[in-house]
Amino acid sequence: MTATKRIWTQRIALTSLLLAMTVMAGCLQGKAIRTGNYYPPKPHNAIVNVYMDTSPNLPYEEVGIVSATGTEWNADLVDVLRTMKRQVRALGADAVIVTDTWYTEEFHIDNKGNEHSHEKLHATGIAIKYL
Repeated sequence: MTATKRIWTQRIALTSLLLAMTVMAGCLQGKAIRTGNYYPPKPHNAIVNVYMDTSPNLPYEEVGIVSATGTEWNADLVDVLRTMKRQVRALGADAVIVTDTWYTEEFHIDNKGNEHSHEKLHATGIAIKYL
């Protein structure tokens, strides 16, 4: 393989990777609302504990409300929780108590008159800081 061909192959591979990352990034949406004290954001690799419909046995304070939505058919609970964890880190919190998860179904008709539907997974929770 010539050097020029190798460079073009690398450029095409990099462009494809960036396009795939852009598409996947659009599949999830998250939101955080601060309701308590300010804490500086945590690093992107900080551990965030997840409590599903239960509370920790440690003292804690509420820092905010977080939510996430999987906007594409392939978003599952793992993806939505990953997005919620990013919101928790942004609030400087240690954990999230997931209070609700639910699905909604959306319908649309394409330009050929065909009906399409897909489900969106939603989750909400309380971001907490251990005391």
